[in-house]
Amino acid sequence: MRIAISIWGEKISPVLDTASKLLIIDDDMQKKPSRFETYLLKQDISKKGHFIRDLNIHVLICGAVSRQLSDMLKAFGIEVISGISGSFEDALIAYQRGTILSSKFFMPGCKSHQLEGFKKGRVRADSKQNKLRDQVQTRKSKESRRGEKSINPT
Repeated sequence: MRIAISIWGEKISPVLDTASKLLIIDDDMQKKPSRFETYLLKQDISKKGHFIRDLNIHVLICGAVSRQLSDMLKAFGIEVISGISGSFEDALIAYQRGTILSSKFFMPGCKSHQLEGFKKGRVRADSKQNKLRDQVQTRKSKESRRGEKSINPT
């Protein structure tokens, strides 16, 4: 699996559309992941989307992203996990553990947007992502049950 993270220094770049660098991680789960960085020299959204597609990325972790670029990447079959902030190393570890949905990684105001992709079942079929989807569904189920309990039928 090839994972990309938009980076700015040691952190996740706040906006993918204007990011200048991607960290690429090849994680085949059999051996230590290999890494390299590449520059995003394309400023046009369409060219940037095609450039990212040509890197054969499976999952892209980023901060904010325009709907146009996000939709384009998703149409290319790339799982976009947006609205993430903080250290890219911490976010990568959280993704690999299936805990990227922890609120400590969300940019302010991005939580509900982030969960939407997982609610619609766009998560890849590997075991880590299935675990992640199950966590979200469990959380949703618990929230739903809490809401049902608070209703007082008369």
